[in-house]
Amino acid sequence: MNKKNNKKVWIAITIFFLILSSCIGVAIAKISSRPSIDRIDDSNYYDSGEDKFDGSTITVDGITYERNTDIKNVLLLGIDKSADEIESTDIAFEAGGRADVIAILAINKKTETVDVIGISRDTMVNVDVYGKDNIFVRTANMQIALQYSVADNMKRGNWLMKNKVSEILYDLPISGTVSFTMDGISTLIEAIGGITVTMDDNYKIFDKIYTKGKTVKLNGKEAYDFIHYRDINEFGSNNIRMKRHILIMRTLASKLKDIGDSGIEMLQKVAEPYMESDIDADTIHDIAKYQLSDSVITLPGENREGTHDEFYLDDIALRDIIIKTFYVPAQ
Repeated sequence: MNKKNNKKVWIAITIFFLILSSCIGVAIAKISSRPSIDRIDDSNYYDSGEDKFDGSTITVDGITYERNTDIKNVLLLGIDKSADEIESTDIAFEAGGRADVIAILAINKKTETVDVIGISRDTMVNVDVYGKDNIFVRTANMQIALQYSVADNMKRGNWLMKNKVSEILYDLPISGTVSFTMDGISTLIEAIGGITVTMDDNYKIFDKIYTKGKTVKLNGKEAYDFIHYRDINEFGSNNIRMKRHILIMRTLASKLKDIGDSGIEMLQKVAEPYMESDIDADTIHDIAKYQLSDSVITLPGENREGTHDEFYLDDIALRDIIIKTFYVPAQ
């Protein structure tokens, strides 16, 4: 791939990432609209002592599955602070920004398709906590979004999240990570001249009221507020925010169809300061070439009200999704 085309693919991925960040987690307690996962017999799940996950094979009720080596996995992250804020912090814990958007792209070389797996930022996990100079302090049960917050730069944040996401997905191999700081949304939308949105419901964003059916042109800051705002005092408010995300996603996707090559080149320059990635050229090429799934697979579980919203994974249903998506019966 030549340098010019490589730039186009990078910005296409960036734009795709913005759209993806708008649609992941919309109904976090539900599986996506794709066909339901066939459940594996779980009658002895807790007491058989035979289930085994080691990353390359899975044995459940005496049946062994092996990892599908045709699939390469990439982690996408949306970070709620700017790169400058992350890299200038003096205290690592809770200063490095949170991973508000978390997704896996499962890139299947054999079928030439890309599945999207969304992970709730509220998923409760054992976060590895670090202090100054990246010295390990302790492990604490917290939202997975906070694993990124202990990093003192974007590269380390990507590495920490990659390890933690792999861990909760039964040591699923992740070949690369790309993160995008969400402050870049405002800049990118300004660069395309804003977006005109017809409201599909009534929304209150800070002191602004958007009424259903009204068509409004949003500038960069207004679009960012529309995407980012939620009332943290309202239980489940992230679901309301995700509804707004889908509205922006559809509007943005429609506008980007007409942007043209010169617009792509311009947006590439605008997006670059907000990204951190270690994805190789072959993977970029595959993402650009393969067919993207129409829907998002969301990890199963339930929201519970705590100090903050908390999402708890359904271990048995998660196991079934992991096997269905990433494994094949052993030969």
